[in-house]
Amino acid sequence: YTDHANDRVAHETATPRVALDLLDVSGTVDGTSLVITLTFSSPIAPWSHQAAASVDGFIDLDLDENSETGIAGAAGEFGGSAPLGAEYYVSLRDIEPGYVALIEVATYTHRIAPATWSGSTMRVTLPRARLADADGQFRLSVVIGHPELPATDFAPSEGFYTVHR
Repeated sequence: YTDHANDRVAHETATPRVALDLLDVSGTVDGTSLVITLTFSSPIAPWSHQAAASVDGFIDLDLDENSETGIAGAAGEFGGSAPLGAEYYVSLRDIEPGYVALIEVATYTHRIAPATWSGSTMRVTLPRARLADADGQFRLSVVIGHPELPATDFAPSEGFYTVHR
């Protein structure tokens, strides 16, 4: 899925932080893994680096494709619109080198998930065995930010993406 270039949320800030601009959300679903790739307009860094282009944010996963279950999409907390019901979300902050957190909202259980940051790309690998997902079809939305501003871009700008296996 392509996200519009230069559609960042405007913020007044006195810091040298980069308002990250997400250009593409892609990935693969197979029998063992869900891999989500985020491509930005410029180089990025893990959140722990606290660099000008460090990534913060969320990937909301609505696995049962039902807006009435789970929690509201994070975009709504920051002025965006993602009318889905997320059963899981991925915090894009690295919790240790090479890993982010996958959170199951019903139990608030945290599990680690491998992640890589390379140039302008971030990739997260979620083992499907950790997800209550039988068919590999789901809805997702993404909120991107940095350590001082948790939302500088939404993908999609409004709504959510629907992924078919």
